[in-house]
Amino acid sequence: MDELDRILSEEHAIAPPAGFSRRVMAAVHREASTPAPIPFPWRYAVATFAAMAVALVACLFLSPLLPTWTLDGGAALQRALSRIDPNLLAVCSTVAFAAVALLRYSLRFVFF
Repeated sequence: MDELDRILSEEHAIAPPAGFSRRVMAAVHREASTPAPIPFPWRYAVATFAAMAVALVACLFLSPLLPTWTLDGGAALQRALSRIDPNLLAVCSTVAFAAVALLRYSLRFVFF
């Protein structure tokens, strides 16, 4: 016990290694200079899910009101889709997506 008391009673000067404060401050400046993360667009996600829910509810409630010739098991829809040219469909969908993206991008400068 005497040796333990002697070791504990001695005061040792604790000093950080050379360059420690410089490295810490460099890390602090590096963290402070990084840009904030891009927030998730919850407003648009909620609006999208709400629109999908409204469309689902509308389909569920309006399906009994449809004429019976539209509910023939999808055979007419299958025939109509088989007549569409795939190249024309690709071009139309690309143009539609580009128009939506351009509208979304331009509205960002107007409203936000």
